Amino acid sequence: MTRPVPLGLLLALWAVLLMGCVSMEREGVIALVGGGADPLPDVSELTLPLPQRPPGASELLLAFTPVAYGLEPGALDPLARRLGELLGLPVVPVSLGSYAQLIAAVEREEADLVMLAPLSYVIARQARPDLQPVAQTLVHGRTSYSSYLMVRQDSPARQLRDLVGGRVAFVDERSTSGFLLPYAAFLDHGVDPERDLSRVVFTGDHLLSLERLAGGQVDAAATYSAAVEQASGSAGGQTPLRMLHTAGRLPLDVICASGAFPAEGVARLRTALTSINTLHPAGRELYASTGRFVGWAPVDDQQYEPVRQVYQRVVAHRGEGSPAPVEPQQEAGHARD
Repeated sequence: MTRPVPLGLLLALWAVLLMGCVSMEREGVIALVGGGADPLPDVSELTLPLPQRPPGASELLLAFTPVAYGLEPGALDPLARRLGELLGLPVVPVSLGSYAQLIAAVEREEADLVMLAPLSYVIARQARPDLQPVAQTLVHGRTSYSSYLMVRQDSPARQLRDLVGGRVAFVDERSTSGFLLPYAAFLDHGVDPERDLSRVVFTGDHLLSLERLAGGQVDAAATYSAAVEQASGSAGGQTPLRMLHTAGRLPLDVICASGAFPAEGVARLRTALTSINTLHPAGRELYASTGRFVGWAPVDDQQYEPVRQVYQRVVAHRGEGSPAPVEPQQEAGHARD
């Protein structure tokens, strides 16, 4: 029998995790590294070789989508300014409306740097094998997060098979936690979402999926751990929600450089990013507007191999070469009765 953990110890551990200072690799948590009064690298030593730019280009584009982070406009501006100093060329954050648009930007080489959710990274690198992973985001010191299938507190469902004939909200066909892992979990439990669910909607947003659930428009919603925390003060605060099933853990998002970035530049950019964290005031200022980021960790492509394998399985089951384009806020066009 597992011994209960004293409440005081739990509170103390939570406070430490928020500062990203606990090393627990088996739980996907790592310690941040830094020292001195100002951990930010010396700009003069980290000016990087730049990729080939079109004639007249005067800035680097950092593409991301708020779908993955729930970021407010301008949240990445402080980090972009700092990277611009290190790169010797302004870095401009570009917010795109969906995973599909983000992947398309990678495929067409329209962005120099891009922040990709796990499945988006797998799909984008399949299309552009020269895409270079640079560093992985750290959220409260964690390098991984969980995917959930949520129901309302008063739902009679106690297992995934209880959702047969029900209505389920997914986020996007390119969302790892909001579609891929929950879809695979249904398959693992003998439920074919294509056949056994009465209705499937793609909301384009994690919180919107939870709002649809709280409002009774669906019977379950796929999402990730941080979205559940956010919803506790909005949709979930009005209608209590509970976790029906944990679909699994997955690596956090990755910032990548285009294939045009020199290898030396990628290495130095990685060093710069992994040196900027919230252990020090200078780092805290850069991430204060994100609400969740505490720094970056080294990354390599093999960390996303489990996601790649699940993706291949789901694609094979659905009989598709790749997911169809999905735009947010278009539920009617993606519902299947």
